[in-house]
Amino acid sequence: MTDETGICAKKPEHPLGNSFPFLMFLAANAIWIVACSVVLPLASILITPENGDLAKMRLAALARILALPLFLPMATLARTLGPRLESRTSEWQSLKLAGLVLPIVTIGSYALMAIFQLMASNSGVEHPLTQLFRSGRTIDVWIVIALVVVIAPVTEEVLFRGFFQAWIISARLGPLVGWCMALALVACFIPNQIYSPQADTQGTSKMFVYAQIAAYLLIGAALILLAGRFSHLAASTVAGAMVFSAVHAFAWPSPAGLLPLACGLVWLREKTGRLWPCMLVHAAFNGLGTLLMIVAH
Repeated sequence: MTDETGICAKKPEHPLGNSFPFLMFLAANAIWIVACSVVLPLASILITPENGDLAKMRLAALARILALPLFLPMATLARTLGPRLESRTSEWQSLKLAGLVLPIVTIGSYALMAIFQLMASNSGVEHPLTQLFRSGRTIDVWIVIALVVVIAPVTEEVLFRGFFQAWIISARLGPLVGWCMALALVACFIPNQIYSPQADTQGTSKMFVYAQIAAYLLIGAALILLAGRFSHLAASTVAGAMVFSAVHAFAWPSPAGLLPLACGLVWLREKTGRLWPCMLVHAAFNGLGTLLMIVAH
């Protein structure tokens, strides 16, 4: 069953939906968190104790690059989760839709991020990858390009649009669980925004962080409730976008900046029934950000 836009509109049949894609999503993220946050930092301290932070970032980036082959069979597995990844457009139509979505999400997300960046100009928090650019090593620049333009789009689209989106749409309580996950994620990143070595700990900076996080969660909840009056798919789209943007909250003044990108990727995946258009848009979006970072540094 499809709605007037051609997007699959099948109603969820179970409060918690199909647990398999959700468990796969959690398991893959857990492995990366342990590898990138525990094992590799310890290894980097033993290898280069005099420059631990930079070494940790290098090893974490290289670990994600080396993990890419593991996600290729996962992309195939994601296609077996149900009819929502059946191709509904031709390759050429999918490419045209990707070209339509790209400028819209790019303008929307970068405009929001620019606004929040100006509002948080005194916070001192910077994107972690800028340290690699400042290292002066050409290899670090290429590591960042490979990670941001190739690895992240492939792996994140498999995880979020392949597994997580398949689950959240199949679960009646998916939007509620998604909002709770976004709350937990941004709560984990608040200390990074306030108490990191680069952050300004003045009261004004703290107030900005708390205010924008509260607004993000409250507006997100309101949008989920409003979207739920139209369709479960719409509510799931907003909730899934909140989780995706909250995962990146450590790198930006506000997770709200990535909401347009996340919503556009959800729409593209549901409209085409394919993952590669989402990867293409995601890679182009990140590529522009990387280019701007290179020019700035």
